Amino acid sequence: MEFFDRRYREACETALNDFFAQFWPCDYQFADGRGRCVNTYERHQKGHQLGTSKYRSRHEPGGFQSSTRLSALRVKWIAGIRYWIDYNESGIKRGPVSTILEDAMVHERHGANIRSFYKEVGGSLKYVSHSICLCCLRELPEHPLQCGHVLCTACFQAYAHLEAQKEEDAGASNIIKGDLKLSRCPLHPDHKIAFQFQDPRIVRLKPDGAGVRILCLDG
Repeated sequence: MEFFDRRYREACETALNDFFAQFWPCDYQFADGRGRCVNTYERHQKGHQLGTSKYRSRHEPGGFQSSTRLSALRVKWIAGIRYWIDYNESGIKRGPVSTILEDAMVHERHGANIRSFYKEVGGSLKYVSHSICLCCLRELPEHPLQCGHVLCTACFQAYAHLEAQKEEDAGASNIIKGDLKLSRCPLHPDHKIAFQFQDPRIVRLKPDGAGVRILCLDG
């Protein structure tokens, strides 16, 4: 938990502040019962507004109103993050395990979490992004999969290694050393055969210590 406070807490609080400013609606209700103010805190310079149409919108003076205090929301937000950190850590086996095995447990746990999340919001097929990896929500997507999702290199490596470990344990590994193979997208339910790729996605990455090599054939 100290690692979270040291590395991620400030970023999480900043994300909440930005969300509140950009998306949290004003609570003000117009007196004639026609509706609620549509402006958020960040867009409340002109006062209360009813509707967004240029010709139908109505304005009244007044500042942003909210029954939710940002300070209280921030406490609840951080407490929720701490709860889920503890919950996920308790779900990972403890004991004298190797770093590789522990990494595999973390990625497997993370995969279960994101699949549960996308199930709650209507399924991962509804969400496709070419600007961010929808598996980690941090890195740039680089490796397109047959389902339409695009993973970053770190996520592709993590789940390819996890898949390879499972195949090796089952004695069914047939991949060339140095290649990364992924037979299914980690965003889809792992118990459904329908999400199994017809042909595995195979990626060969440049070694970390290798430079860029160019073959130039000049007559």
